[in-house]
Amino acid sequence: MILGLLLIAAVLSISGMAVTAPAGWTQVSPPPAGDDVFFREPTGAAVIDVIAASDSGASNTQTYVLQVAQGVLQALEGKGWTQVTAPQSGSIAARPAAWFTATNNAQGVTEEVFVFSSQYFHITYAIEMGSSSVSFTTFQSTWDSTAGSFVVDGEGGLGAAQIAGIIVGIVAVVIVAVFALTKLRRRAPRLPPTPPAYDARLGPGAVTPGYPQPPSVSLGFPPIYPSTPENVPPPVSAAPPANPLPVYRAPPDNLPPGSPASPSPGFGPVRQNFCLKCGVPLAPGSAFCGACGARLE
Repeated sequence: MILGLLLIAAVLSISGMAVTAPAGWTQVSPPPAGDDVFFREPTGAAVIDVIAASDSGASNTQTYVLQVAQGVLQALEGKGWTQVTAPQSGSIAARPAAWFTATNNAQGVTEEVFVFSSQYFHITYAIEMGSSSVSFTTFQSTWDSTAGSFVVDGEGGLGAAQIAGIIVGIVAVVIVAVFALTKLRRRAPRLPPTPPAYDARLGPGAVTPGYPQPPSVSLGFPPIYPSTPENVPPPVSAAPPANPLPVYRAPPDNLPPGSPASPSPGFGPVRQNFCLKCGVPLAPGSAFCGACGARLE
């Protein structure tokens, strides 16, 4: 069809798009070259074809679809078609849409073109409905009902751009996390290993079970082992002095007065305990020094 020649773009599969064919019409499969869906009226007096073209700038706005419709009309006029109704925009099937009518007097054909778009799938859809100019008005209700049945399924989820953005975000988070962990490991202090504990009660050469034997280093000295109750030497008592001093017992403090052992009031005679000449201790009651023979006063 004419519109298929005018849309210079890669034609895509229109999975997710659907239109309801008029009752009794036949779907031609495969469709003619340049068309994605093609219906024919039983007598062949009218046809409906749907064309889908990729468009990265597709937008679900009336302004966008109106601009597309104006561009298609200008191209048709350059090929000998004449505008019957100017492009106008509105809402059809709850979607922004634009439409216009053109005729080709040389061929005696009149067509009404409806333009839709899907921003989610980045696709522009054109539904072209045509018949002979004489019978065109008799199909007007068919054109309107077919355009009103247009739907695009699968919109509203995550598009390719959104999915790609999520993937990029996840990869960035993983890279940052790995970098942070690596940096923390480098900063973490490394403590020296804890030496194994050895039992001090074991004898020479014995090793605590479960631990390796410590390396023996000989420095020329005998090994030193901790003392245990079994090998501690007995305590050494001090030796008595060679000449012990005499011990005198003090008289009790509770003797009755006048007893022989009771202390007399005042001071008694001073008893000499050492020899004034040689310094040897004296026995009690001695008159002479037993060492030097000096007379004691």
